[in-house]
Amino acid sequence: MQAPRWAWARAPDLASQPISAAGGGRVPAATASRRRRRSPPPASAAPPLGSGGGGGGGGGGDAPASLQQPPPRQQRPAAPQQRPPPPPQQLLRVFYETAWPSAVLHGSVLGGPWRDHALRPVAASGGTLLVAELDVGGGRPPAAAASSSAPPLLEFVVADAARQQWDKPPGGGDDGGGGGGAGAAAGGGNYVIASAPGAAAAPPTTTSAFTLRSGDLRPVPSSPPGVLLVSDLDGTMIGRSDAATARFRRWWEREAVPRGGVLCFSSGRSLASVRRLLDEDKAGVLAHPDVVVGAVGTRVYRHERATPAAGGGRGGFPTTSVVGGGGGGGGNGNGGGNNNGGFVEDAAWLEELASGGWDAPAAREAAYAALARAGREAMHFLPPEDQGELKVSCGVRDGALAAVLADLREGLGKRGVRVAAAGEAADLGGGEAASAASSSGGGGPANDDGDDRTGAQIVVSGHGGWRYVDLVPARAGKLAALEHVRRRAGFPRGRTVAAGDSGNDVAMLAGAHNLAVVVGNAQPDAARWAEARQAKERAAGVCAERGGGGGNGGGNGGGNGNGRRRDRLYRAAGSEAEGILEALEYWGLKE
Repeated sequence: MQAPRWAWARAPDLASQPISAAGGGRVPAATASRRRRRSPPPASAAPPLGSGGGGGGGGGGDAPASLQQPPPRQQRPAAPQQRPPPPPQQLLRVFYETAWPSAVLHGSVLGGPWRDHALRPVAASGGTLLVAELDVGGGRPPAAAASSSAPPLLEFVVADAARQQWDKPPGGGDDGGGGGGAGAAAGGGNYVIASAPGAAAAPPTTTSAFTLRSGDLRPVPSSPPGVLLVSDLDGTMIGRSDAATARFRRWWEREAVPRGGVLCFSSGRSLASVRRLLDEDKAGVLAHPDVVVGAVGTRVYRHERATPAAGGGRGGFPTTSVVGGGGGGGGNGNGGGNNNGGFVEDAAWLEELASGGWDAPAAREAAYAALARAGREAMHFLPPEDQGELKVSCGVRDGALAAVLADLREGLGKRGVRVAAAGEAADLGGGEAASAASSSGGGGPANDDGDDRTGAQIVVSGHGGWRYVDLVPARAGKLAALEHVRRRAGFPRGRTVAAGDSGNDVAMLAGAHNLAVVVGNAQPDAARWAEARQAKERAAGVCAERGGGGGNGGGNGGGNGNGRRRDRLYRAAGSEAEGILEALEYWGLKE
């Protein structure tokens, strides 16, 4: 499917639908109000003064010449005619689950001619889900919408690309077809999405979605709403249990994708490394992301067949290059390469980082100077694939970490590069974690009013005998990238979830009022931080913003849809992907 517009101004949730399936409940239809054209007021001449009866009693002579006939009043220019507003756009998405490598939806919109509508693969479905998007708005006057004899909104069948196999309702329409309010057209044996039985005003854009699986056509439920999930990979989404990762994938593909969910992997891995996970190491297990934030928040890539977001938009996501790859993920070849163009890099993000005073040569020189003092037994550079113009990466022994960090700060300062102040990671606790306080300083701009930090930051992550130490632009980092993606995708913070397990995730876990989950298998420093942070937020009365099960309000008085208070930062009992599913259910974002 075509890439969604990530200029993404949010439309109403998929739930706010003036559409229902045949046999479903009554839902008002959209109508377009039109403003009447205003005619200019007629020009009127003033009556001559003194004409008609004069003063009392006498005949009343003529008025002075200057008052007998004033010049005619200047006629007002005609008011510009106001064009009636265009009819409201009403988008209908049909998600089709199939094993066919390609398919087409053949149907009639509002009783019009039958024609083909493209069904495009959805990257995040791993190749099992296709989607057709139709504009069905403005095609019927309000009176017709209210008529019981109005044609259905959409009547259709599905065929494979060769037109050799057809998908029609079970029973050919005689037994009522699929359940859940979807049925076959009488006598026709076709799938039908009924038009709304009543007429009502609609917002400028309304989006509705239906799923078709094994002959069962159903409307996408109104709750829970779509969610933007930004998850770390190693130790969070993947780890020891492939079963947990696969359970997440099944839920994401069946439930989250049709609701407009957007999946983002935020990792220290390069895009090539993420692609190997999708195509080889975790093929068939790991859900396919719409977005990849790679290289410690210095790169943002969006799959060109990303899920149509709950924001409803389609365009405005500037890109630089197309990154090729294999066809991993399933029968529809959603992995990249010639099948779908792969991932495209966000040019706006690169421009944002480049404008922050980053000096790659100076960062490399500072790292070489620190290496010369520490020795190769205590410090080394990571392989070339882990380096880049926006990232200098090293491995450092635990015992040498504090000295290396001090040398790096000194070396950057001598070369005129400002080092960003330490951020949330200062709360990580004592010992080496405290000395690595800048590990989350890499949040970048956390608030809507931005952040003018320039220069570089030092990000520390990992555990065991060695740590990863990355030098990246001050405006980079996982939180900054999360906010960038959130704004582009049009999600409120109450429906934006960060998931992580280690110190380099702390920035996005501390967040800018987004929801956050620390999984049950978190590394000790991150686990201690989460417990302390959760206690601090509870004492301050901080809780999840509204936007979980029941709406998108702001502020700290939130909770989920049932009004109960919910922590913004959740400490899961489940490990890895199980912990993510647990947290989503806790906030009312998963049934």
